[in-house]
Amino acid sequence: MKTIRSAILLLLALCLAALPLVSCADTATTQSGVEVPAGMQDATGDGQGYAFFVPSGWTVDFSTGITVASVSALSGVNVTLAIFPSDASPEEYWAQSRDEIAAKFTDFRMEEEAGTTLLDGAAALRYHYGGTYYTGTAYRQLQYLSRHAGNLFVLTCTAPESQYDQYRAQFDAITDSFRFLDGTVVPGADGNAPGASDQSGAPDGMKDISDPAIHAYRLFVPDSWRTDMQTGICSAYVSDSDRSSISLTCYYPSNSNIHSIRDYWDALQKSYASLYTDYRVLSTATADTAIPVAGTDGAPYTFSGTNGGVSYRVLQVFFLRGSYIYTFTYTATDALFDTHMPEVEQILASLSFR
Repeated sequence: MKTIRSAILLLLALCLAALPLVSCADTATTQSGVEVPAGMQDATGDGQGYAFFVPSGWTVDFSTGITVASVSALSGVNVTLAIFPSDASPEEYWAQSRDEIAAKFTDFRMEEEAGTTLLDGAAALRYHYGGTYYTGTAYRQLQYLSRHAGNLFVLTCTAPESQYDQYRAQFDAITDSFRFLDGTVVPGADGNAPGASDQSGAPDGMKDISDPAIHAYRLFVPDSWRTDMQTGICSAYVSDSDRSSISLTCYYPSNSNIHSIRDYWDALQKSYASLYTDYRVLSTATADTAIPVAGTDGAPYTFSGTNGGVSYRVLQVFFLRGSYIYTFTYTATDALFDTHMPEVEQILASLSFR
């Protein structure tokens, strides 16, 4: 992810740099034939088994395994939808995620815990919480957890505390218009459910943050790093005071205009330019800069930009595996980017497929 949405997408905290193509136009119906409500746009993407809508004009990202919809590139108001296979109940998922969520705030507070509600007529739990994020900005979040067709649906609404009441009606419109459909849900390829990773064979001083029941790969990070799976993306960050992060996502190029890694990189540029002010490409991949990743050649790209008044540098390494384009993303502030490069190189070198 996620993704490097740290300053504007709060719980995606610097793990979503693999941004997708953006679609902001209203359509009459979804691919499944569900009518788009007035004033809303289709944010379902290629998902099956549900229909998801957000206000017209919002920026929509739906190709990294979760859906991210934000008011604008410079706004901290956003809604995320993560869908992943899991045997866990919503109560169990929350119990396993609560500490991860609380750790992102300096003064975490619950306003509502395990409120019983409905999501399109299906039983759901609602959690309302907030606190001050490490950047010093206070946020409030509203999260819905529900099970359908063997998958967990995690819908999270986020806004700075000063803007939460202003956008609450739009958050309610998003949840009220959500629909479960007949048929099998096809979640994002990098969805993640709580589960125990297999630590056998982990390099010294590293741990596997992947879930063997879901991920085709093994992703190792230093033991001291903190995992961040609450969003559905396989990711980790250095510490609560240092949000330098890595993530691994994959994308199935259903777009007929994407035939190569370079095509995919070119398609991402509009999203990146809208996400960052002062966006600048620092380096692009060539045959001479290939990085070995999991038995193949990875194509490295770096860029920089400012978001929320903070200057970031990002390394992305793209590589092919079967029909998928995998994206490894490392994100850090300018001041810390070089500091963690030895660890990032170790992470890349240890990445493997099962």
